[in-house]
Amino acid sequence: MRSGMALAEAIAGARAEDEHRKGAGFDQMALEDAARLGFANGAFEESEEEGADLVEEFYPDESGGNQQGGLMQSGKKRDLGEKLHHKAAKLNSVDGAVPTL
Repeated sequence: MRSGMALAEAIAGARAEDEHRKGAGFDQMALEDAARLGFANGAFEESEEEGADLVEEFYPDESGGNQQGGLMQSGKKRDLGEKLHHKAAKLNSVDGAVPTL
């Protein structure tokens, strides 16, 4: 509500705006459903095991210790991009698809 606006006036304005949007073809429910589906299909789903990797990426351990999964076989620390690439390749191999990046 805007300053100095009565509640009834605000409700009438909201209803008029809703009718105007519907008349223009705007479908709020369809937009929300599409957004929900998009988030459900997101590539950035984290499991409990990956939580430590994400915390390490943004809050590295100052003492030099490492979290599980934070080091590559060579001992070099992986960055978030490498971790996501590794996860995508792993998911694609499980699905039988060929990883493309």
